[in-house]
Amino acid sequence: RIAWLRREHPLWESAPAVVAVSTAEVGDQGAFESHGSGFDNYIYRFGYNDGKFLVLGANHGSMDLVQVHGAHSEILTNSPYDFWDLKIAGGTAVMTGAGQMLPGALFAVDLDESTKSPIKPKILVNPHKDWSLRVGLTTPRRFSINAEGRDIEGWYFLPQNMRKDERVPVVLSIHGGPEWMYGGYFMP
Repeated sequence: RIAWLRREHPLWESAPAVVAVSTAEVGDQGAFESHGSGFDNYIYRFGYNDGKFLVLGANHGSMDLVQVHGAHSEILTNSPYDFWDLKIAGGTAVMTGAGQMLPGALFAVDLDESTKSPIKPKILVNPHKDWSLRVGLTTPRRFSINAEGRDIEGWYFLPQNMRKDERVPVVLSIHGGPEWMYGGYFMP
């Protein structure tokens, strides 16, 4: 048996995808199992653990770890991180990713732990820890507005040690969506 990410519209980069499972003889030309059809956001990368497929799936501007089986999907991490790559072995998902205050790190999720989702990813390696402390990153503050019945998220960054009565210039960095947008990852 083989598995691959299959897009409904192969020429549309952010088209919904499923994990398709078939045999090498049949491939994409015949009937195949479909996993993740109930998850209607972008899917990127996948792995397999204990009879279930895990994918990196778009969730509020970030890529989270999502378990898919048939049409059912469950977001496992729902974290402040954006994951880029996924490897699974021995009941552990290892991912590379970043956060708004974390330029990049190596994360792990214990897939065998009995807690309910969301599971908090453990940072295994943070190669930027000393640098982050040296430069003094500013914590982003989330806000949202409702436009035409849709909540649109944004973040603003205030200078460190800013006084309440102080006025500062504003810099806007706007990125579209809804498929691709800025999210929970590091933006220098």
